[in-house]
Amino acid sequence: MKFLHTVPAEILGLGLYRSLTLIGIGIGVWLFLRGIQGNTLWPIILLLVGLFMTIKELMDMMHYTSLMNLVGVGTGIVVVVLAIAGTVLPPLLLAALGAFVAGKEVMDLMHSG
Repeated sequence: MKFLHTVPAEILGLGLYRSLTLIGIGIGVWLFLRGIQGNTLWPIILLLVGLFMTIKELMDMMHYTSLMNLVGVGTGIVVVVLAIAGTVLPPLLLAALGAFVAGKEVMDLMHSG
């Protein structure tokens, strides 16, 4: 029973980096599906997504640096600024953001081995 309380910290021993990558893939797919269905996000949820993107991409840059990491950090910062301004993304833009996040995280997962 001691094992069960450590599962959330590192999803079944995958490590922090891979766990965050899998969470990022899930967030990207969720954003994509939400945008395709014609829904948007509240600015506070958009702020959390933007912060996650920015922090995760900065972590990726510590692992390896590429142009996609720089684009990811820039996109995350833009999303945070838009969320602070109270902007609601249109569904098509939300779907594009979700596709970018999911695709980028899949590339990160493939790169990390």
